[in-house]
Amino acid sequence: MARIIHSSGITFGTTADTRHGQLHYSAGTACLDGLPALYDSTGHFVEPVNQWFLELKTVKRLVDINTAAKAMLRYWRFLERENLEWNYFPPVNRLKPTYRFRSEDLLSAAKEGRMAFSTANSCIGQVVRFYIWAIENHHLVISIEKEAPFKLEFVARQNNGMLAHLRPRVLIQTSDLRIRVPRHANPAVSSLTPLSMEHLSLMAAHLNNQSHEFILMSLLACESGLRLREACSFTVNALQEARPASELKSRYHITIGPRNGVETKFGKTRTIEVSATLLNLLRHYALSERREKRLSRWEKQFQPELTNPQDASLSGSDSRDNYPRFEPVFISQQGNPVRPEVLNARWGTFRNMLRQKDPGFRYRFHDLRSTYATYRLHSLFESGLSEGEALDCLMGWMGHQNESTTFKYIRFLKMNETLKFAFSILDTVMSRISEAEHDGHL
Repeated sequence: MARIIHSSGITFGTTADTRHGQLHYSAGTACLDGLPALYDSTGHFVEPVNQWFLELKTVKRLVDINTAAKAMLRYWRFLERENLEWNYFPPVNRLKPTYRFRSEDLLSAAKEGRMAFSTANSCIGQVVRFYIWAIENHHLVISIEKEAPFKLEFVARQNNGMLAHLRPRVLIQTSDLRIRVPRHANPAVSSLTPLSMEHLSLMAAHLNNQSHEFILMSLLACESGLRLREACSFTVNALQEARPASELKSRYHITIGPRNGVETKFGKTRTIEVSATLLNLLRHYALSERREKRLSRWEKQFQPELTNPQDASLSGSDSRDNYPRFEPVFISQQGNPVRPEVLNARWGTFRNMLRQKDPGFRYRFHDLRSTYATYRLHSLFESGLSEGEALDCLMGWMGHQNESTTFKYIRFLKMNETLKFAFSILDTVMSRISEAEHDGHL
């Protein structure tokens, strides 16, 4: 099965010149924190895809290309599963790998509720961008039109920019592979799916039966609005920075981002809020015997194997110099940081178990984030904050770049009277987890 491996860091911008009959290289002028690389099921480096990733980072200067990496990984796994070649396109569209990927994998997943239509459209869009780049850079040669991976199209869209009165409609380049996102009478309702009161209680009732790591990462999403990758990469360094949000010390603020190793979206630094109960659970877990065993396996990966006891003194350096700067909170039994795809798979198993009790429980892990935002926003209104003040608070905690993204939660609350309950429902979830810990079940 194809997989993505992330490098620890690369330097680019090296130049070469000849002086005195010898070839000299200058040091790189720029450095990247890391770069994803795609390897196929046989372990071979997928050169065209990885060259595209490199161009996205170095030429396009994109901060985050995880979306492109995940899309190409899904596409490559589909090709391997169906024994298809990425660069062979029969003249019939329904037989081409791109069209088959769209219909057999993405559309199928979207219709069954395993993937949002918008996510499916984003995924196929990344595949289209890769092929356009591959053709422009001669990695894929198309001799006749029937062998093209797709057809480019231009569609008219409403212009919402500053000059919309001069140019009300603009042409957007797309392809015949695009997946239409179903329209909804209320855009906020279609894009936000927070857990209902009943489903939140159902989740709380069965969460204690899951692993410690799964419980805490789920609570970080539901109580603090962390994304899946942010919850997986949460570090002890970030945990140590917790500071009281007020004199009551009922909630704490934690700054997360590259400076303490948490992999936030676009590498943006932001401050989140954590309840005192969740903070205590995290601190207790960080010092638990269960985690200490996993931590020792993680640390062994960075300890050099010495065949001679004198090698340590001869090396002249402390072995801890090789350790990563940040210590992950959540570590697998094998001693590796928990990967987002693993957490997502475990959430799928948990969701399927709850669906047997209530078929309506069809939420993604990301919906825990919107659950936090929806209930927390209403609690801010209940505390007397104005709409603007509440919007500013939530926008900072969620890490939204645009007010319009946060404002949709206000529209959602106004359209859904049944969700206008106190934020205490999440406190109820926390109290159940805390009681389980004291009883020795966590």
